[in-house]
Amino acid sequence: QLAKTEYSLLWLEEGMADVTAGTVFEDTGQSAPQLISVARLNLPTQLTLSQLRSDADWLQAAGQYGAEAVYIYSSMAVRELVDRNGYGSLIAFHHELGRTQDIEKSFKSAFRVELEEFEKKFTQRVNNPKSQLEYSKFY
Repeated sequence: QLAKTEYSLLWLEEGMADVTAGTVFEDTGQSAPQLISVARLNLPTQLTLSQLRSDADWLQAAGQYGAEAVYIYSSMAVRELVDRNGYGSLIAFHHELGRTQDIEKSFKSAFRVELEEFEKKFTQRVNNPKSQLEYSKFY
């Protein structure tokens, strides 16, 4: 059953596509990830995950900060969720969302953290110059 919600979580959808594609490329030997430190990515400090929820927000942020920045940001966030909870959590989120039609409840159920809390803490980690987060670029 497809979820019909009041708003989307586009950063999760776009980041999930990137992380999944990268994993397939790596698993099939087509490419290896290049680890790039967050500091070297020079992401805009004003960018937040909450700015990347809806299509309209995504397009506005891409226009303001650049499409590559919003894709990288989304991919790093999803990679963090997968590293913490496994790939099954992505499936669990969509299953729960189809069942409840509630993004916040589905997010908490699948990833064991409140959506807003994750978005806030992730943004703080990315904007911390001493952050150890890394982005795996597969293409």
